[in-house]
Amino acid sequence: MFVTLIVIFALLWGYLYFKYPEVFAPWSITLLVWIFIISMYTFVDHGLYEADGQFVKAILIWNLGFCSSSYIAFRLTPGYSGNTWAKNYRAINVLKWISILLVPFMVYKSVTFALSNGSIADLVYNLRQQTVVDDYGFSLGPLIYLVHVAYVLLLVTIDEQKIKRSQFWLALILCLAFFVVTMSKLTLFMIIIGVLYLLYKYNKISLRPIILCGFAFFILGLLFTNLRTTDSGGESSFDFIDLVGMYVVSPIISFCYETPCSATLWGENTFRGYYTIMHALGFESHVPLQFQEWVSVPIPTNVFTMMSPYFKDFGYTGLMVLSVLEGIFMGFVYKKSETGHNIMRLIYTYILTLLILQFFDELFLVGLSNFIQIVALILICHIKFTYSSADKIKEP
Repeated sequence: MFVTLIVIFALLWGYLYFKYPEVFAPWSITLLVWIFIISMYTFVDHGLYEADGQFVKAILIWNLGFCSSSYIAFRLTPGYSGNTWAKNYRAINVLKWISILLVPFMVYKSVTFALSNGSIADLVYNLRQQTVVDDYGFSLGPLIYLVHVAYVLLLVTIDEQKIKRSQFWLALILCLAFFVVTMSKLTLFMIIIGVLYLLYKYNKISLRPIILCGFAFFILGLLFTNLRTTDSGGESSFDFIDLVGMYVVSPIISFCYETPCSATLWGENTFRGYYTIMHALGFESHVPLQFQEWVSVPIPTNVFTMMSPYFKDFGYTGLMVLSVLEGIFMGFVYKKSETGHNIMRLIYTYILTLLILQFFDELFLVGLSNFIQIVALILICHIKFTYSSADKIKEP
């Protein structure tokens, strides 16, 4: 059954690649990700439970709906024929100096709190725990949103034919500071994908270094996961194959534990951010869980693929509808990006991270606030503010 899935997706990828030979297209990335993940499940001796037909049906609906709609939207969307949006260097410099002043303070606050709860040997473990465990009593407050500022500064710096090295290294260091604070592989992955993809689009690197970096991140990311979850006084309970099973294969199996249309409120998992905001404002008593509940497959896991929130809220029908809607949106963005719209190119760079990680978690609609913040910052870095008698805002 799973070998058949691999063959179907491989044939579909080959056909679409023949029609438009670009590996980073949304349909291409989606199919390649699932070919790889399902192949790992099928051919690696991971020792986990077997997945059932629920996953097979769901992934067929998702991939066929998303890939066909994104490709059709790409073909039907007219190419961008306007001018390139010029950068607003005044706004970029303001954001840069805000980051330069506040990011070091954020790192100092995080590291000192981590050291107060353990030795230097426990630093990596404590940095991660204080980020994800509420009982640690640590919070960065609004400083945590500077991660989006640093990330956008990095993208804007690289989005040039000739990159200013000093500006690039400054933006990269600011981004890496957030990785140190959170010990989050997602943060590091966003940085790597953003840098490599934009360098690739400007023909400064080929696919080869991207593939090599991908394999290196895959191996080192799993080893790093073991490091950040083990303190100096304990021994790791996971070997490498366990980590492969937990973070790569387990989402396929854990998805089979999901119950369709089981949400307490309409769309509570898909639109988790909305209900969280409404609760904070006092309009909603129920708060959706920030993290998924753990299940045993038999190793414990709480990752259920990006289909999980849609499936729990709306069942197979929701998967079909949302796959088409997301496909249309991302096909549209990609077409504009490919035909010279530099704002869309930066937006698609962020979307690319979400597409690659779709086997692991849903990061688009569930993380819609992050997407909106990043888009807003990209626009701020390109909109020209002129202060005249009419006090008008001009766009390039």
